Amino acid sequence: MWIVVGFAMGMAIVSLCLAVRYGMLKNCIRRAGEDLAAILENPEENRILLAASPSKEAEWLFGQINRYLEFHQRERIVWQQQERQLQEQIENISHDLRTPLTSILGYLELVDSSRLSGEDREALKVVERKSRYLQRLICDFYDLSRLERANVQLLQEPVEITRLIRETVLSFYPEFEGRHLEVELSLPEKAVFLIGDREALERILHNMIQNALRYARSYFRVKVYPAECADGQESGTGQESGVGRKNGSVRECGTGQESGVGRKNGSVRECGTGRESGAGREWGIGQENGAGGIGGKRQICLDFCNDTEHVTQEDIPCLFDRFYMSDNARSSGSTGLGLTISRLLAETMGGSVDAQLREQGELHLVFRFLC
Repeated sequence: MWIVVGFAMGMAIVSLCLAVRYGMLKNCIRRAGEDLAAILENPEENRILLAASPSKEAEWLFGQINRYLEFHQRERIVWQQQERQLQEQIENISHDLRTPLTSILGYLELVDSSRLSGEDREALKVVERKSRYLQRLICDFYDLSRLERANVQLLQEPVEITRLIRETVLSFYPEFEGRHLEVELSLPEKAVFLIGDREALERILHNMIQNALRYARSYFRVKVYPAECADGQESGTGQESGVGRKNGSVRECGTGQESGVGRKNGSVRECGTGRESGAGREWGIGQENGAGGIGGKRQICLDFCNDTEHVTQEDIPCLFDRFYMSDNARSSGSTGLGLTISRLLAETMGGSVDAQLREQGELHLVFRFLC
């Protein structure tokens, strides 16, 4: 009898000890899992697991995990150093190449083509065209390396984006006309200000326009609207206007009427509202402006849209990666850096960008900035 009671008490004590040990081990593994998740989320902190375990086997496992983390951290540090050195080398090489290339282009402009034969003039045009392409390529590499070093400081000041869009689009009028692209500007009647660097914003606009000139099939649209208005449905006065072309004009449809920018007798004119760009009440810079107004830390969306045959849904997640081009676009002469540079510029100014491919192959590149 006493033997049975003693045996039962012994088994109870053993079971209690095993339960306590199991609970301690389970709690230790749970904490180690939480610490490991935190380490993986912030690898730059170079942390290791410090979980105390009641099991030698678990301690050995944690030790092996720490060895792997240390190896991974060393590899990451080496990679970061190599990446930084590569970016500095690209920046230095690009800077060194720009000076002689600028001289080459200067001498090409001095050549008196009137004394050349037709074949020589064509050859000269080819040399100039390739030289300018090389110049753009070098500038792209220089800007990319500079922006990816994460120490670039851009101005943060109010910029009238509506005026900048009008001026930039008009500067590309001959290119749009040559590609027979219908261009529409859906801009609010009021001046819209956002917080950023004017030169960086102009570079983004140039990249978006060049992207459209390279890949658009028939039209290019630019729309400005408050971020809270889904897809810009309340842009401007809240009226939508279709894409159209009138005598090769660039249409502006911020008020729902054809108030665009057109050519008349070789000149560029602005018609419709009869007011200067930016006249009237202003959008942004911390004030409320009624329905659709943007103030304080609210956001403005710049939506660049064109129809295209070169982009599929599989391309969308990779569009802003370095050197990425869809298979259908590889013969266009592009470097694949324009969208990457635009993304880096936007993020450096505190903005963001995303791509959407909608029905009938309509590509939207939507930038969001604070105002």
